[in-house]
Amino acid sequence: MGAFFRNLLAKLPHNTQVMLWMVALPLAVAAFGWFELTQYRSLDDPQMREMTEEIAQIKELVAHLQANPRESVTINGQEQRGFVAINRLVPYQRALEAEYERLTTAGRIVRPAAIATIALGLLAALWGLGGLWGVRAAARRALQSRDDLVTAFTRWRAHLPRYLGVLLALIVAAFLAITVVRAAVTYDVFTGPDHVSRSGVKGQLLLLALAVLMAWGALTALWRLRRSLQVLDEPAAVLGRALTPQDAPGLWQYVRDMAHRVGIAPPQNVVLGMEDSFYVTAFDTVAMPAGQRLTGQTLHLPLTYLALLRKDAIDAIVAHEMGHFVGAATAYGQRFARLYAGMVHALHNVADGDEFEWGNAPAVTFGGYVLEQFDRAVKHWSRVRELAADQVSAQQAGAEAAARALVHVTALADVVHERVGEIARRPDEAGHDLIDQLQQAVLTNPLAVPAFDAESATAHPHDTHPPTLERLQALGQPLSPALVQAALAPTDAGSLAWVRSLFADSEAVQQSLLADFTSTARARNEETRTLLTRMVETTQDHIAIDDRRTMLWLFGGV
Repeated sequence: MGAFFRNLLAKLPHNTQVMLWMVALPLAVAAFGWFELTQYRSLDDPQMREMTEEIAQIKELVAHLQANPRESVTINGQEQRGFVAINRLVPYQRALEAEYERLTTAGRIVRPAAIATIALGLLAALWGLGGLWGVRAAARRALQSRDDLVTAFTRWRAHLPRYLGVLLALIVAAFLAITVVRAAVTYDVFTGPDHVSRSGVKGQLLLLALAVLMAWGALTALWRLRRSLQVLDEPAAVLGRALTPQDAPGLWQYVRDMAHRVGIAPPQNVVLGMEDSFYVTAFDTVAMPAGQRLTGQTLHLPLTYLALLRKDAIDAIVAHEMGHFVGAATAYGQRFARLYAGMVHALHNVADGDEFEWGNAPAVTFGGYVLEQFDRAVKHWSRVRELAADQVSAQQAGAEAAARALVHVTALADVVHERVGEIARRPDEAGHDLIDQLQQAVLTNPLAVPAFDAESATAHPHDTHPPTLERLQALGQPLSPALVQAALAPTDAGSLAWVRSLFADSEAVQQSLLADFTSTARARNEETRTLLTRMVETTQDHIAIDDRRTMLWLFGGV
């Protein structure tokens, strides 16, 4: 059932989901309270005054007949005299008084609770609208400057649990008020006239049960909110090895020299991996499968690309990555990128749970809305950072080498992904020399020219990385046959020898990295195999998907 509702909501546009949770749900609660309020009128209502006047008239008529038993009155078109008329009027009077008492007794409970429901629902809707407007306004300001982006997002990130807590608290109180309303109405139906009890008891019990379930769901939502957002500061995991200066003295010296040339402090960690590309991060990272937590700035280098690139292309790429921490970009990368990446990671963790918990839904939906609204500003300033980092790359390695590196890495992506994917599928056939396998793959299947025109045509205007053609133009190196030919040329032996010299024992580092990758791949494959085996075993038995006879008896019993 949880998967059904999750899939149903997932099909709706994200803005619609946000409006449903933040505005439509509170307004629906308020509307229900208004409906209940109209069912139980106040004592000043004309119908209630009319009933009071009728009871007073009957009492006056009965008293008059008791004093004058010989007089006659007309009741329902028939003339009645004395005690006969009194015997017909008194039961009617008592029935009216009982109905009046029932309505006023239930109304004393229903009306205040219904008014509270209306007020709480409207307050929750206004709170939701205020949050939506505040996020949109902050996101617009974030486009004006990077400082505004950092300030506004940091504020929303810090206050998000408190904001959602207030919203859910209002909804919890509203549902509790609805439960009081439904309990009073159900009691009223039970104690009312017999014909009302017989016709309405089932429906009233169902509505009461629904109100109790909604109140319980809102309470559990408030309880789960804190747990849902606790994962916002979890570190990201990377499959790779954190190298020490003893493992790779040449690599660490190279990184220190490049950092000095760029004008920044060297990163605290260098991770050698296989799956991901080149990147730097200031977010806490866990190197897997060792489980080693890394704090501070981390430079990730993929051995798969290092073995296939020329020395000057590697210089250009590493300089580009370190360029992300030059000048004002340092504060941005350390303060904002870490918060933003952490929130994205947390919301993915919460949203991808095995069970649908609607208590998590407001946190996930509104958190996603916050990210979506800031997304344009984030990607705008990230594009600015990328182009600025390209200029750092050009300054250190030359514009031609920087442009060639962009083309070469793009062309190598298919070869690297195919080989790494093959190792992941068949880890027992991975061999021992990954570098040689990659070299042979490139020699056997010459690199194809990337479809940069298609990339430019399909690139979203808010992508983090600008299209490659735009980056080449910014470097003053427009795409040309000569540039492509130079970029796709095989790696020279000197560059490969230099890469091997970066490590104290290149063969040992390569084999340990490959062993980590293959062991992880085996574990993943075994998990997949176990899951598929269980599915096959389950489907071997006969499973009734739609047993109409059972459903008929079920609903007949209800």
